[in-house]
Amino acid sequence: MGALQCTGGVGARGRSFDAHRRCGIDPFAPASKEPRGGRNAARPISTSCPRRYAGVCSNTVVAALTKSVCFSASTFTLRQGTGVDVPSIKKLAEDEKMVVLDLAPERCIIAEGTDGEVLGAGQLKSKESGAYMEISTVVVQPKARRQGVGTSVVNELLKLAAGNDVYLTTVDQGKEFFKSLGFTEVGFSDMPMAMRLEWAAGNVAARISINQRCMVMLRKGR
Repeated sequence: MGALQCTGGVGARGRSFDAHRRCGIDPFAPASKEPRGGRNAARPISTSCPRRYAGVCSNTVVAALTKSVCFSASTFTLRQGTGVDVPSIKKLAEDEKMVVLDLAPERCIIAEGTDGEVLGAGQLKSKESGAYMEISTVVVQPKARRQGVGTSVVNELLKLAAGNDVYLTTVDQGKEFFKSLGFTEVGFSDMPMAMRLEWAAGNVAARISINQRCMVMLRKGR
């Protein structure tokens, strides 16, 4: 699939912006030559064969990613993750004392700086045979915060969720950020079983490592 080179401004703090500004280019046309900008240009979305995770087919997530439109902003580009990104994602997560579970790079959206550095990332997972989606491993480098990186990554993942209910786990310091993107905290009795297990494990880890409360948040499908 040919790369799409699109531009868009970075939103102000706490404000999202449209990650899918169309450029009038057929996203399914074969690439005839390398896009302008070389390795820093918006990259083609991978069409590698999807795998299965925990018995749940990830076809839906990977298919959505392969049809996603990359876009460029003034300081970063969004693209689908690859295996090369795994060490960078894990390092960002470890720096935040975040537990990384079943990381699959092809299910990730990467915010890449103009020099090729991974500035942020987030992962979208299909859960319980597609009953709902989960966003996880949302990380942003400290130097790239308050520049729209995290907001752009999460908004792109929400678009890929295609109107499904989306859950995530976060800690106290992340609550207001996700609330600004339409998520609300849910009680234990309203959590799907898999999210209850994640919350239980995450709450213990968060209390020990950063002395914060873990919570599950939900954005209802639209």
